[in-house]
Amino acid sequence: MKLSAVMDWKSPDFRDADGAKTPIVRERTSITVHPATDAYRLIDFEIQLQALVPDVKIGGSEDDKGYGGFSPRIQLNPEQVFSGEAGVLEPTTTAVDAGPWLDISDSKSGFTILSHPSNPGHPQPWILRRAKSMQNAVYPGKDPKAVSTDQPTVLKYRLILHRGDMEAKVISEIYARYGDS
Repeated sequence: MKLSAVMDWKSPDFRDADGAKTPIVRERTSITVHPATDAYRLIDFEIQLQALVPDVKIGGSEDDKGYGGFSPRIQLNPEQVFSGEAGVLEPTTTAVDAGPWLDISDSKSGFTILSHPSNPGHPQPWILRRAKSMQNAVYPGKDPKAVSTDQPTVLKYRLILHRGDMEAKVISEIYARYGDS
């Protein structure tokens, strides 16, 4: 199943001659929900950002965290473990280098976020939280990045919703196939 949406970003700082807010960025998002297997389900997100006026830049928070970008909010339980390509991770107050994917699992279930290798700044750092959970692949970060009027900025992410604690080897195999798409 595929879902699509188009949204124009507006700002009170950009208005037409009549005082109406003028669109500055067009966002096209598609979400593809793949059929479930016995062990997992894949959900792909593709976000395209294209400036509608010249000289547009986007940025995350201006602090050391650099919030911004793809940010699933997931209710966690105390048994869940954070891990990346190199092993177990502990959330900190600033971004961590987890590699191209992040998994949060316990013995019953979990989810993995994959950041596509074509994403700008890949691999992106991650903001991880145990409380009020928002797991964030940081892009663009605190330093603003230009958004083109000619070619969209394309960001791709994949969620793996899985049963049990998925092995890093299996996640890496799914990631390798995702990187080829």
